[in-house]
Amino acid sequence: MVETDRSQVGDLARRLFADLADPQSILAGHEGWHDTLWEALEDAMLPRAWAAEGVGGAGLTAWEAGQIAEAAGAFALGVPLVETMVAHHWAARAGLALPAGPIGVGPSRLGDRIVCDDGGRLTGVMRDLPWESGPLMVAVEHGDVLVLALVEREQCVLQEQPGLSGDQRVVARLNNVMPMATGETRGAQIDLQSCAAAMRATQIGGALRWVLDAAVVYAGERRAFGRTLSKFQAVQHHLARLAGEVCAAEVGAGVALQALDRGGANFEAAAAKVRADEAATEGAAIGHQVFGAIGFTAEHVLHRYTTRLLAWRDDYGSGPEWAAYLGRLAASSGGDGFWNKTAPLEGVRP
Repeated sequence: MVETDRSQVGDLARRLFADLADPQSILAGHEGWHDTLWEALEDAMLPRAWAAEGVGGAGLTAWEAGQIAEAAGAFALGVPLVETMVAHHWAARAGLALPAGPIGVGPSRLGDRIVCDDGGRLTGVMRDLPWESGPLMVAVEHGDVLVLALVEREQCVLQEQPGLSGDQRVVARLNNVMPMATGETRGAQIDLQSCAAAMRATQIGGALRWVLDAAVVYAGERRAFGRTLSKFQAVQHHLARLAGEVCAAEVGAGVALQALDRGGANFEAAAAKVRADEAATEGAAIGHQVFGAIGFTAEHVLHRYTTRLLAWRDDYGSGPEWAAYLGRLAASSGGDGFWNKTAPLEGVRP
């Protein structure tokens, strides 16, 4: 999303992150920043911002909540704020009360399923969960109803999952687990996953925008062979490509958020996540090409962004998974049906 589209809540999030989650300060070894930041997030109601006011949320639209996700990306936030926002949004729809603190949501991968037996016990695997999360909110399909179940982490077998970003992730294995509480809402697992994918795509756009801005500044300051890097045609070409990737990711995410506010966004979110993942791959590579060797050092902040960009590609459906979903949708809709999904732009903001 572009600068003029930022809402007041987005500006609030950026000020808060600048004070408590500045990437350079974190690299310098600031201890305890996770707990301090999360307390401030709770005080500002950001984790519940997308939930309805009647259940203690701020009642934001998806577009407005997306400003928070974008800001989280712009600061390469290492806490599961976006996941928790999605959890509270869906829990409010299902009448499920969630405790304070980070919440893990799953299944994250499109092919994973949690099954429920006749006694209400859950079995299955949830991957790509944040280590910092407290309870887990598990989505289980039951006919045309989506059951959301709250499960204690201690009820699951947890296994550390290696990741690119350095943020700890876990795999949670549920074996006949009885949930603490459940709620129901109309929908399917893919609806929750597309909702989360749209927010993650927005977060990717925020991080890519930072990489672009930082690369432009660095290229304008760094000198080689008697002139700044920005004077070299090859560097200009790289920066132009990066700008195109950033805009593509931002526009795709913005369309998906608007579709969420209109009531359904599986198609738009799938397209947004596919495009954002492609942009993350290209953007990380170009960013490191512009910065050169210094961008790979532990002391430089660039890698905090690029490793998260690469890691976020797998969250809530990878680009290839969503591309396969779009392919199946196109095949089942026929030429005219699929065209009608791509052509209408009513209500899309410029």
